[in-house]
Amino acid sequence: GMAAVFDSDLFSFALPEAWKKNPASARERFLKNTPEGFCAAADAVLTMPDLRGRLGEIDAPVWACTGETDAGPMAFNELLEERIASCTRAVISNCGHYPMLDAAEEFLAGLEGFLESAPGGGLLQEVKIDAHRSDTIHRKTTKRRPDHHPQGRKAAFRSHRLCRLGRGVEISATWDRVKTRNLKRDPRANLCVLPRNGWYPYITAEGVCELLDDPGGRLNLDLYRRITGGDPDDMDEYLEAMARDGRHLIRLRIERLYPLDK
Repeated sequence: GMAAVFDSDLFSFALPEAWKKNPASARERFLKNTPEGFCAAADAVLTMPDLRGRLGEIDAPVWACTGETDAGPMAFNELLEERIASCTRAVISNCGHYPMLDAAEEFLAGLEGFLESAPGGGLLQEVKIDAHRSDTIHRKTTKRRPDHHPQGRKAAFRSHRLCRLGRGVEISATWDRVKTRNLKRDPRANLCVLPRNGWYPYITAEGVCELLDDPGGRLNLDLYRRITGGDPDDMDEYLEAMARDGRHLIRLRIERLYPLDK
């Protein structure tokens, strides 16, 4: 059964270091797999077609990351770098098969750097934000989610002043917007990042928002610079417009990410 697989020397060699620190918890998680599911996954790996000859057809930016001591995938990633024109290869030191678990901070830093450098990486072109209203209004207008968080009304908008900031995003808005008023009541929000064409698939980021006052427009100016890499053509006019419109920043600190497909 699955216990014998987990206890085998071959499988224990491949375990993430993070799992080895708490083997009882790792074992409990692994035993939730069924023999049928495990065999199907192994069969898919062993019988997958050889597509190495088509790697040169990939024209999208690729980030190939592997742990320093993971010999097999290291060779695969070297092949990716050789045959894909837009491939960036990363090797994380003192790490094996699971850099996303055993060196999470370094892995995420490398991934974020790659996403920033990719075309359009610094700018989320189209978003949909759910600004949660007060609990009283929610009980009248929406259903409660299983985790008891209210599922807010959606306000779709486009913004050229939205930029990633570490593990969160900043969005330029005005104080008279409905989403701003709703976030004053309840700062929890969902940010849905949509594809350029269509609705699916998309990524939802859940977190808590902070509203940052910006009477002089300097915070918006910093956001503008981070997105465009330069200054507005007319600095005085830009700052006057920020003050006149009553612009501020919504800073969403991301706590959870999950995808949604059709």
